[in-house]
This record gives sequence, C-alpha cells and structure tokens, in this order.
Amino acid sequence: MKRFVKNIAKTILLALLVLTAVDFAYTWIFTSAAPKDKIALLRSHKGEKIDYIFVGSSRVNNSIVPSIIEKRTGKTALNLGVSSARPHDVLTIVKLLKAYDIKCDSIFVQVDYGFNHFDSSVMMEFQVMPFIWQHPEMRDHIDYLPNAFALKYVPFFRYAAYDQKLGIHALYRAFRSGRPSEIQKSDGYMARKGQRMLPEYSLPSTIVGRNKYHDALEKFAENNNLHLVYFTSPFFKTVRTENFMRKLRTKVPALHDYSKSIKIDRLFSNQSHLNHEGAKYFTNLLIDDLLKKRATEP
Repeated sequence: MKRFVKNIAKTILLALLVLTAVDFAYTWIFTSAAPKDKIALLRSHKGEKIDYIFVGSSRVNNSIVPSIIEKRTGKTALNLGVSSARPHDVLTIVKLLKAYDIKCDSIFVQVDYGFNHFDSSVMMEFQVMPFIWQHPEMRDHIDYLPNAFALKYVPFFRYAAYDQKLGIHALYRAFRSGRPSEIQKSDGYMARKGQRMLPEYSLPSTIVGRNKYHDALEKFAENNNLHLVYFTSPFFKTVRTENFMRKLRTKVPALHDYSKSIKIDRLFSNQSHLNHEGAKYFTNLLIDDLLKKRATEP
C-alpha cells in the first residue's frame, strides 16, 4: 500500500513538473510575441507617452481610427477597445495604463448600455491570462470567476481553460508572428466591413442605480490625476436611444452623446457598429467636435 501511495505521489509530482514546464513555455512565447490583442498592445507601450487613449467595447474598437487623429491633430492616439467590454474591463485597462507607466493627456471612455453590466468580457479574460503574474491588476481582474484559484495557481490550467483562444494554434501563430503586427500598425483599430443588420435591436428600458466599477474608475482617476472624457458612439437611426440616454446622463453627467450623430445608413455595419467608412466619418466628427476643443483649452 505504501509503495502504491508513493508511486501515485511520484506520478502527481511528475505531472505537476511537466505542466509547470509547459505553462512556462506557453507564457514565454505569448509574452514575447508581437501583440495580437489589446492587452498585449497595451504592454508594448510600457513607459511611453500617448496623447489620447480610447477605451471601451467594440463600439470603440471598430469606431476610432488613430491614424486619422494623428494626421489631423499631430497627436498620438491608441485604440484599446475590447469586444463586449464592460465597466469592469475598462477599470482594469485604465489601471494597467498606470501599472505599465503609460502616460496620456486624456482617456476617452465609451459609455452605453454596458453601464448596466457587472460582469466582464470573455475576450478580456483570455487576453489577461498569459500576463496574470506580471501585475496584480491582471490577477484581480479574474477574481470574480468561480475557477479563479485554479486559473492562478494550477500549472497550465489557464491555457487549458481557454484552449480555443490560447491553444496550440494560437501558440504557433504567436511563435511565428512578425513585427510589427497588424494591430500595432493600426494602433488598435479594427475595421468592420459591409453591412448586416440584426433582426431586432433595442436599448434597455431601465438603468441600474449605480455601477461599482464606474464609481471605482472615477475614484482611481481622481487619485491618479487622470483626465477622463466620456462619450457614446453612434447608433443606427432606427434605434430609439432617447429614453436610455436620458437616464445614462443622470449617471454620467459629463457624457458627450453622439448616439444620433450619424444619419447616413451606408456608414453602419449593423445597428450598433460602424463600418470602416463610418469609423472614418465618426473619427473626423470627434476631432472637429471634441478633440480640437480639448487642444484649445487652457
């Protein structure tokens, strides 16, 4: 019996050693590769100064073209929009800007119906996984997950749990990736092509009383002397925005509302996203209406 237990213990120990070695190899490749997502892109700007940084969901990711901002204003810009990002994700990204010593003049935060959510983007979850031991902010971000302990402390579990995004194919692409990556060339902007409207689309009829992550973002910005500018990206003309946006402005009084700023049908990919032509149009609109005003402020 003792021999059996001893053999089992040896097997477990060997398995842990192998998993630890594989975890180390995966982590080294992912953290050394050219950026493929927004968290890796953020890390690549460690210690730099960027004039304007945009954060939020895919309604930032597909809507703000940094190259146009730089060409027209002479200011550098970075698009850190993450698909399905919620206030929790935005808070983590802003904290990571501080953790990686990335300085900026203004952080533009896109706010909309996501204000009602307290969860996190799955896209954000897998993006932080390779880096959870670089900064506490990465580990803190996944604390709400039921398997957070295993993700942090069981070797290789994080990669197995997110195999669809961090599996062997992703590892191979990371290993073979060249520099600069496409996301580096576009400064984070990702274009949507064509137009495909959803059968039904509407904004919520109610809004939460408070969002603790939004409150924490405000407090963090105040404590670290960060300038936040809130805005809402455009919706298609058939989306009734008035009721929800009126309620949202009571929660975010300084909000710049562009929800109905574009009336041209062909500039939309669907009811809540602009296509590439729409993104260029909106970026220029934002420059004229908001960024130039910022540049002339004392």
